[in-house]
Order: sequence, then structure tokens, then C-alpha cells
Amino acid sequence: MSGREIERLYYMRHIRRILIMAGLLVMFAVAGCGAELLDNTDTSAVSSTLTQSDESQTAAGNVKISQHLTFRSRRLLEEHYKKHGREMGFASPEEYQSAAAAVVLNSEALHKTEAEDGDDVYYIESTNEFVVVSADGYIRTYFKPDSGIRYYNRQ
Repeated sequence: MSGREIERLYYMRHIRRILIMAGLLVMFAVAGCGAELLDNTDTSAVSSTLTQSDESQTAAGNVKISQHLTFRSRRLLEEHYKKHGREMGFASPEEYQSAAAAVVLNSEALHKTEAEDGDDVYYIESTNEFVVVSADGYIRTYFKPDSGIRYYNRQ
């Protein structure tokens, strides 16, 4: 891979992170404005409140970047909630998913990109929260690792 390709890939990942943060800020702002703003929204759709699509220009031309700070499917969300969310004290899969998205937005979160698959890994040491977001923007998992920061460092 050439230096230019690596630089472009890095730039695209940086744009993706910015869009994730912007989407969460919009979601939290709308949530704080009251339910009357959401009366046309199907609240049973998990991804409706945490999805943002945007278009971004790069040096290579137009690139459509879509960010989903949700699990890839309802089934995956429910599986991860049963495995991790209940033990973490969350009352619902939606609450668990929102907390995972909040970790990604948290300025205290350590962040790195996994070299082998391009997934983004986030970890907050003070709360021992660990989140993996796929290269295409979906939450893969959220839990509190037994070995804390050592687990994050091994990723």
C-alpha cells in the first residue's frame, strides 16, 4: 500500500469518527427537546435514533460515508444485551446500546484502530468500559473486561 493510500485511509477513518460524534450530539440534542419532536418516528426501530448519514468530500472525490452507532441487527443487539448488558445493570437493549454509543463519544475514551480488520476500539479506564465499532460503523460489542486496561492493550 502506498503512502498516499495509507494517508487517504487514515483521512477517511478520521472523517468517520467525526461523523459518529456529530451524529451522537444530534441524537442527544433531539432527545433533550422532548418527545413531541419524535412523534413521526417509529420508536420500535432501534437504529432510528442513532443513525446518521452524511456525504463528505475527500481529495480522491466524492465518498458516501454512512455511520450507524447501533448494532448491525436487532438480533445482535439482543444477544449482546443478554450476554453483557444485564450484568452491567442496563434495563433494556436500547439503554445498553445508547451507553455503548456514549463511550465512543466520551473524550476520556482511549482509542485505537485494529490493524487486522480496521475496527475501532474504545476504552474508558475510569469506568472499565470497552466498545468495538466495526470498520463500517456498527457497534460490535460493549462490555467491562475482567483484565481492564490490559485487555484494551492486547487489542
